Amino acid sequence: MLSMLNFYWIYESFEVCIRSLIKNNNVQDYALSLTDLIGYMIHFLYMSLWMYYRGCFYPLLGVWLASCGTAYIVFATHYAEERLEWDENLSLIEQTVRSSRNIKGFFGEDLFWHVISNNLSLQKEHHLFPRMPNVNIRKIQPEIRKILKELNFEYTEDNIVQCHMYSIKQLQMPLVQPEKNHNKKEK
Repeated sequence: MLSMLNFYWIYESFEVCIRSLIKNNNVQDYALSLTDLIGYMIHFLYMSLWMYYRGCFYPLLGVWLASCGTAYIVFATHYAEERLEWDENLSLIEQTVRSSRNIKGFFGEDLFWHVISNNLSLQKEHHLFPRMPNVNIRKIQPEIRKILKELNFEYTEDNIVQCHMYSIKQLQMPLVQPEKNHNKKEK
């Protein structure tokens, strides 16, 4: 079921590009959205041609497998973190630090995980710079570590198994609902 999220993210990305093109308040945002939209169109054209000439099975299998991997990475890097209160007033950097966890290698082989996840293993950097091309996210990791250290924020990262175990543990914790004040008189 998690793999279906990737289809939603593709749709959502496409929708954001269209919305940015319609608004066009910012020249740089307009140019990025146009570039992204052209990239999506080329991708969809390529997939359509592949499916037309070779059938649907292998292209859809490839998309589904990639979707499973993406969903697993996102699950492991987001659900492992504490649940933030709905009314907390946090800066973007604090919210990002507290609500995401990066994936590192088991034995220091971080590059492998960055490559295999298309740098989605670096969720903190991805959330701070969501429009940055994935190939550049790794380049800013040392700066983000330095900034977080200066701000006394923890740079959380673990291997994929630990992240998954933390996620399962968090999902087993009961949700605490905020108290609602209905101004009821006590009898």
